[in-house]
Parts: sequence; structure tokens; C-alpha cells
Amino acid sequence: MSARATSIPRRACAAPLAPFVLLAFALSGFALLAALFVAAPPAIAADVPYLTGRAVDEANVLSPAARERIEAALAAHEQKTTNQVAVLTVPSLGNDSVEEFAVKVF
Repeated sequence: MSARATSIPRRACAAPLAPFVLLAFALSGFALLAALFVAAPPAIAADVPYLTGRAVDEANVLSPAARERIEAALAAHEQKTTNQVAVLTVPSLGNDSVEEFAVKVF
């Protein structure tokens, strides 16, 4: 027998399987997307701390003496100009850029 006589015509086998192949491809794509969604860590946004004074040191980088000096300088500046300035330190911005975090602060 020749190879041509034993093979199934292409049109006869491709058409009935096409919907199943597309469905399997779509489901595998959905499964991959779902796996990526589950495996990806959630975006963590840093919380903005409450304003408790002129210097809010959430990152604990200021010594008590430095914090007092900064608060005194900011109070003197406010007294002289009526402009209020605050200092905020945070341990992390989360997944925010500096600009995104600054918008949240204001």
C-alpha cells in the first residue's frame, strides 16, 4: 500500500478537531494567566502615617536629638514665614514611586 492510500485526508480530521484544539489552547492560556496571577505577589502600597508632629520618623533614622532640632527649626521657620513644613521618613515606599507616594501624603 502506498502512504497516500492509508492516510486520512487532512480535511476530514482537521475540521472536527479544530474547536477542541481552540478550546484546549484557550483553556491552557487561561490556566497560564491564572497561574501567573496567583504566583505574582500582590502589589503592596505603603500606608501613609498620621501626622503627629513636624517630624514623623517612621523609618527610625533620626536620633531623638536630631528630631528635636528639626522640629525646632521647622517651628522657627513657621513662626517667621507662616509656611508649614513637615518631615516624613518611611521605611519603604512599597511598590509606589516617590511621586505616587508624595501624592498620597498630600
